[in-house]
Amino acid sequence: IFKNHCFQIHGRRVPIDASDKKFKCKLCYSGFSKIRDLKGHMKIHKEDQEAFERELTDDDLKYTCGECGQSFISKNILDYHTKRNHKEMEFEELRRSAFDEEDKKFKCKLCYATFKHFSVLNSHILQNHQAEKMLLKSTIA
Repeated sequence: IFKNHCFQIHGRRVPIDASDKKFKCKLCYSGFSKIRDLKGHMKIHKEDQEAFERELTDDDLKYTCGECGQSFISKNILDYHTKRNHKEMEFEELRRSAFDEEDKKFKCKLCYATFKHFSVLNSHILQNHQAEKMLLKSTIA
């Protein structure tokens, strides 16, 4: 409830400690309440799949986040962590206007695709609308 309040009223995501989540990603420490959500999430770590099959040691954690000190097994995962937790997204100013209260999803203003998470909308714009990106930025006010 608090997380939804902060997002809907203040237009920003509030980091919530994932310690109450039963299932944790051993590569990026993301927490999930359902095993199927964790399994779906694991697919994003394409290049590090072999790490799920073995026990990780401190020697494996060679990449440390300069912002929070968490360590990771690859630069890819460190970059994912940094982008997800420490960098403002390029289209952050769209967060409020892109949220559809009725559907409880974020809607792309260019193609009307919908997304449960703003970070996925942000990625969608960067991957699918490079040519229209500046148009989108110029219409944000």
